[in-house]
Amino acid sequence: MVDFKDKANLIWKVANLLRGDYRQSDYGKVILPMTVLRRLDCVLAPTKQKVLDYLPKVEKLSDSAKDEELVKEGCLPFNRFWQKMPRSLGDKRKAIAENGTEKGIGFIANIYGDFTENEYCKIYPNDFFGYWRVTVERPQKDERGTIVTDRQGNPKPDSGLRDFENIPFLRKDANGNLVPQTIEEYFDREVKPHVPDAWIDKSKTKTGYEINFTKYFYEFKPLRPLAKIKADILNLEGETKELEKKVLA
Repeated sequence: MVDFKDKANLIWKVANLLRGDYRQSDYGKVILPMTVLRRLDCVLAPTKQKVLDYLPKVEKLSDSAKDEELVKEGCLPFNRFWQKMPRSLGDKRKAIAENGTEKGIGFIANIYGDFTENEYCKIYPNDFFGYWRVTVERPQKDERGTIVTDRQGNPKPDSGLRDFENIPFLRKDANGNLVPQTIEEYFDREVKPHVPDAWIDKSKTKTGYEINFTKYFYEFKPLRPLAKIKADILNLEGETKELEKKVLA
């Protein structure tokens, strides 16, 4: 089972900074938007100053025209795989361009043909995407904490404690190489230490494959120090209060 202790500690560190300034029930309203904004900030960082310097030149344009010009100036490859259609086709408003090697079909074909890892291409063996979906059972216990068994002496599963695990076909070894693993190896390593009385109902095991694009292409970028995040939040709150005063004046 996954240990979320580190992730939980990080969340609570942020929550502690918000304590007093926000009610506990409002923490999510602050943390989630700030996380999204920070992610966008990281994506735009390489060309942010260039776009800001260009902004005065397009201030008088309409919002849609201004956005289009700023995206062009930023030179970020948001649309290297598609282009806007002159006329929509039902709900379809984007199409893969049929042009050269810089974008569209030609660009995609080159990535496929080169068979080389880059920011758009990751290469994995087929088994990397495979997993077993296993059902983890735990025993029923009576009011005295004694395990309840059937007539054959086998522990009866407690449906309220039933859990599921997706066990990858492959795992990374100490050197970061992908190596095969078995259900039993994973279970003994990841589950048994936490719930020693658990077992797998092998009759319910299923095999599946999943391609998670976010998982393979996401590049983590550290957040700013928590103190600066808090300062930004308080600054935004102050600006909001000033706007409220002007509106209510």
